[in-house]
Amino acid sequence: MLLKRKKLLFSIALAIVALGVAFYALRIRSAGDGAGGSAGDKAAKNNPDRFYKVKRTDLVIGVSLSGTVNAKKKYKIAYEVPFNTKLIYVVDENSQVKKGQVLARYETETLKQKIDDLKLAIENKKKSLEIAKKEREILVSSNNADIAAAENRLVEAEEAFNKYIKYDGPRQKDNLMLAVETAEQKLKEAESQYAEDLDLFNNTIFSKESDMTAAKLRLSGLEKNVKSQKTAYNNAVLNLKIFKRYTNPNTLTTLENKLNEAKLNLEKVKISTRSKLRQHDDSIYSQEISIKKLEADWNKYSGFMPKMTLYSPVDGIVVYGDPDKRWGKVDVKVGMDAKRNRVILTIPDLSELIVDFDLPEQYRPKVKKDDKAIISPESMPTLKLDGVVSKIESLPVNQIRWDPYSPKIYKSRIDVIGKSKNLVSGMNVNIRIIRSILKNRLIVPIESVFEKNGKYFVYVKTASKYKEAPVEIGKANENFVEVTSGLKEGDVVYLFRPFQSSVER
Repeated sequence: MLLKRKKLLFSIALAIVALGVAFYALRIRSAGDGAGGSAGDKAAKNNPDRFYKVKRTDLVIGVSLSGTVNAKKKYKIAYEVPFNTKLIYVVDENSQVKKGQVLARYETETLKQKIDDLKLAIENKKKSLEIAKKEREILVSSNNADIAAAENRLVEAEEAFNKYIKYDGPRQKDNLMLAVETAEQKLKEAESQYAEDLDLFNNTIFSKESDMTAAKLRLSGLEKNVKSQKTAYNNAVLNLKIFKRYTNPNTLTTLENKLNEAKLNLEKVKISTRSKLRQHDDSIYSQEISIKKLEADWNKYSGFMPKMTLYSPVDGIVVYGDPDKRWGKVDVKVGMDAKRNRVILTIPDLSELIVDFDLPEQYRPKVKKDDKAIISPESMPTLKLDGVVSKIESLPVNQIRWDPYSPKIYKSRIDVIGKSKNLVSGMNVNIRIIRSILKNRLIVPIESVFEKNGKYFVYVKTASKYKEAPVEIGKANENFVEVTSGLKEGDVVYLFRPFQSSVER
């Protein structure tokens, strides 16, 4: 229900506007034709908006619309810095400015503080980096010393291991074997001496008791010597066995373990030193990256500083906001927050103007690109400028964007040919798009022609009253129609059905 009511109100509003425009146009046309001395002329004088004097003139076939003057090229001034701040100065709207003139300034104290803080941070980071590089030199020296010490321990272990295998082990074995052989030889000699003395004692007849006692004592000493040499021999054999089974293998194992430990320790020292150096290098690299980032930020924010002041790129007149956007009007004032890429000022290039207009859907077949047009400001109807249709959008849109039932229009453009100081951006204009011009044709207003049974006629003013005059018509525009027969120049025709009005009664 609400939607139907809305459509009805919209249709009524359009009808009222159309009637008003037609009525105004009718008054102007009728007023322009009120000259002459006939009865029709007097009637036209008495009722200038009710009669029309037929005449010959050029009939322009085209479409009359309205539009808005715009600059084809505009210099849009926007705050381009991604930094929160506020506007502290802006030139007045509609001011005449020169190229290079200051248009706006933004607060820079916070930005300056940011730049100073970054500079200080860079200096501190560079000092820390110098210290880190010196510490690296010390670390490299310490690492080399640790590696050298580990290498020396490995060399000593290798030398001890090789020395034992090649020299100490075999020499100890040879000494023990020699000790066994020596002990065996001494045992054999002792046993041989004992056996020889025992045989001599058994085969000797002593004449004296003292000789016998001396012989027994000698024999007892030799027997003890045999036992001593046997013990020495057994000890030498045991030492050899111990060396072969325990001392030599254990010594080899101990030396080999020390060698392996030295090798492992060298690898551990190398890994540890590499790790320490890598960690330190990573720390240095991180500081270098941090410095580069800080320097990049410093350069970035320092580059913002010149952009905190906006200058005029050309001579012209300043307009606030972006006129090309529906909601482009910005409440520009000192103290407003800065928003990146928001256009706050526009300087139209008035040297090349265009007219933006909406082409109604019903007129689309009547207008094409490159059609000629006549442009006239609403405030200066006598000023006429030529133009040409340069653009018609391919697809229509709703005249009221949010209302899907509003009429369809094609967004279009006319390029203005020539210049006039009186024509400026933002001015409302009437435009007449011309398809053809019929020269020296007899024309009457459309509202003077009536139709009955498929034939056309007009009411012609006569000395007494009026008469119906059948006519044949030719081409027409939205206001006038060509009459090819039935009328002559100077006739006065009614712009209404006279029997429906009391004007002539």
